[in-house]
Amino acid sequence: MGAVQHESLVLEGVWRIAAFGATAPHISSPGNPSSDIRFLVKLRNLEKPQTKVVQMPVGEMPLLYHEAVLIDGRISKEERFQPKLRHGAELLNYAPSNLKIFRRLATEDGELIIPASRNGAPPANDAFNGYFLGIGQGDDPYSLIIPAAEVLRFFYATSDSFTRALFDGSILDPRGNLFYEEKLDEDGTGSMMLRKKVRDADARYLSRFAFSPYAMKQAKNLHLRWAARNASGNHAFVSVFPPIDVEAETTFLYRQIEAPGRTRKLITKILSCKCPPPCMRLLTGRETDAKGDRPIADGQTVRGAFKGHNETPPDTLSDQAPTGESSNSIEDPAIDDRFPEFNDVDVIPHSRDQVEDRSGAKARLLTPAPISTGSVVPGRGTGGPVARTGVSGALRIKKESQSPDKVPKQAADIDASPSELGHTAVLQRLAWMELYTQAAIRYCTVLPDVSTVGTVPVNVYPSTVSGRQKKWLYADTEKTKRRFAIVAEIKYQERYRYLLELQQIGNHQYSTIVFWSDAEGPIEDDDIAMLLTSCATESRATLVAGGCPHIQWGRIIHSQAPDLETNRDTAHRYLERIVDAQPTSPHGRACKEFELPDSW
Repeated sequence: MGAVQHESLVLEGVWRIAAFGATAPHISSPGNPSSDIRFLVKLRNLEKPQTKVVQMPVGEMPLLYHEAVLIDGRISKEERFQPKLRHGAELLNYAPSNLKIFRRLATEDGELIIPASRNGAPPANDAFNGYFLGIGQGDDPYSLIIPAAEVLRFFYATSDSFTRALFDGSILDPRGNLFYEEKLDEDGTGSMMLRKKVRDADARYLSRFAFSPYAMKQAKNLHLRWAARNASGNHAFVSVFPPIDVEAETTFLYRQIEAPGRTRKLITKILSCKCPPPCMRLLTGRETDAKGDRPIADGQTVRGAFKGHNETPPDTLSDQAPTGESSNSIEDPAIDDRFPEFNDVDVIPHSRDQVEDRSGAKARLLTPAPISTGSVVPGRGTGGPVARTGVSGALRIKKESQSPDKVPKQAADIDASPSELGHTAVLQRLAWMELYTQAAIRYCTVLPDVSTVGTVPVNVYPSTVSGRQKKWLYADTEKTKRRFAIVAEIKYQERYRYLLELQQIGNHQYSTIVFWSDAEGPIEDDDIAMLLTSCATESRATLVAGGCPHIQWGRIIHSQAPDLETNRDTAHRYLERIVDAQPTSPHGRACKEFELPDSW
């Protein structure tokens, strides 16, 4: 079950998001009458024939998606409720000449581009039949079709603040509201100053708009088209091109639809897009403005909402405005999974000498009190306490970028010869998993020396461990080629598991190791490095010397696929073995027994 409850979507029973519609006539927020924008969301009950229309704050768009299953306002990953969707992975051409924006009721040669539903009823011209994006392939200009709301969610809604900026008009003056002094050097290094309300975690995605006139034009057009429809009194739908104009590998979930003489793909959710970032190194400074910190008036009670930022994310997102100056944040790694190439951008946040203070005054922060309810709605509400909440990706600062001494250097040489029962088979199955399942895979390099096997980055063991030059660290008797290890992060249904495959040498065959944290969340690179060192210390595939009692681990024995098993079946079977792996005995933790706390 998802960690955050969305108050605006709380209904009794099991519901699925059937569609995002136009924006609703919105209720003004105190002190900010024009920016409390809300989407109409159609929910379909999965237990009985019933639909509901609710209003969702636009700032929650980064966390929600079409076809999401909700129980008590929380996203559920329970398999029996998930829709039957196909998984696609294709190189798509996002050039504007290959894209078409059209309405739900649009026709081609007298036939609906998107056929009517199975019962044959024509689609209604209501608040839920807005715009779609068609992507051409071959002779079909609508070969792939994406709802405009999904284009907005995936490409633009990387944080609550940027999503609101698209609707409240801030995007029309980006230098006044988002960033300024942006510069892109010839060596691919970008730099820009961030305005006060922009989150550090959003910097890498803002760089696309700061350094690409095409991307910025599309973002501004999104607002202008929506604002014109909103002002006219008609349904205020969103319509927009993606902010890229190149070919990019894209993965997605889709339904196959049949039009006269054509088979098309209706994409319900984009999973990832390997579009290139505008820079590989991004330096950011920050503007601060103490004038925005208002003192609490005499007699005003904030009911626990203290000024300051609390690191504890909220349990609930209210559909009302926050009540005080307290703030917290939700950092969702799934936002970063959308753009794998952007994860390689080395973001170097501001230091003290890179901060500009408009007023010269010094802000005063009080110790914040944890507040379980947050809100992305602008303005100031009553009641509470409700904290002002930011939604963004999880900013991953590469540890290598913090110190020149820690930058990985390419290993001199490894033996990357195929190993049909070792790394070759594992990499093939991981590739099939990425293609045929909903698992997201990221290869981790955590040791100082790295190399590649094909296109996959691998960790290369050092020449010594604990001051000893051990034979185990090498792949050959001459000790010229060092052993490598593959570490893959596998995210499936909001759970993180990690696979460790050691290079198999000679007749020594090692089982594959699977490890995971107690919370099944992301594991820090430093911890993974300690686990790799455990294998070198013990000269075998074991994590007993890992020094990480909060990490559990198990084994997967190498095996060959059954006869006549398809690649798709192999992928699903291998994924099932990974997520169902059990801890080893005696205690199944990556540490010596004496390192276990008394509670274990």
